[in-house]
Amino acid sequence: MTIRWDKAVFAGHSHLFALGAPQGYDGPLELVEIERIGRPIRFLSEKWGGTGRSPDYWNRLVELSAENPVAFVYYGNHHYIKFMFRPTPMFDFYDPDVPAISEVEGTIVLPRSLIIAEVHKSLVPLNILLEKFRKAGCPGVRVLGTPAPKRDSNAYRDILMRLPHIKQVAAAAGIEIAEAEMSPECVLLKMWRATQQETEALCLKMGAEFIPVPPKSLDEDGYLADSCSSPDDFTHANAFYGELMLDWFFNDRK
Repeated sequence: MTIRWDKAVFAGHSHLFALGAPQGYDGPLELVEIERIGRPIRFLSEKWGGTGRSPDYWNRLVELSAENPVAFVYYGNHHYIKFMFRPTPMFDFYDPDVPAISEVEGTIVLPRSLIIAEVHKSLVPLNILLEKFRKAGCPGVRVLGTPAPKRDSNAYRDILMRLPHIKQVAAAAGIEIAEAEMSPECVLLKMWRATQQETEALCLKMGAEFIPVPPKSLDEDGYLADSCSSPDDFTHANAFYGELMLDWFFNDRK
């Protein structure tokens, strides 16, 4: 069966906005068609509260999946939310493609298996949702990779102090953002890579297709390219990144 990806329902968390989903949408829960890269794209939309989606959103997505392919953006900021502010002690782990190691004094090198176990915890809701798509008879599911981390989190400190979800994380940990030490960028990159790799493995297990980020969105070291980075948002990519991802999604990815 040929899957009509041009009829896909695009849905998911906040990285969906870079693809063109209306972030300021204030209407009822419904499909909103937006013109992007010369084609109409259907986004499942509801008012965005800044901290996630409502249960009704997920229930409606599962209903729609019975007759429509789904293109899904799952979270993507785990490496920021949990590890942006330097933990004590600082940790690192081995990634053969990221040779840099944290230079923070007292850094402990953890077994990669411990990191993967932590990533698996964050993927439990995705596993549940993919199973719901399967039971609904969804003709096809594609899970989109999420943007790589940016370099130099210290350069975005003023922005971080204005983001409600980051302020909540800092407050819960008793951290003053203005004075907090940030985790080394190489550790955040490795955490992102581990999350993408384990998301792909889960998709393979559950019969979904994982769409990695387009190579053009990365710089020579694997961080988010400057052309895809928004100066006003540390944890998300910009509209140009969204165009690259949509073109990558709909066309030959060789």
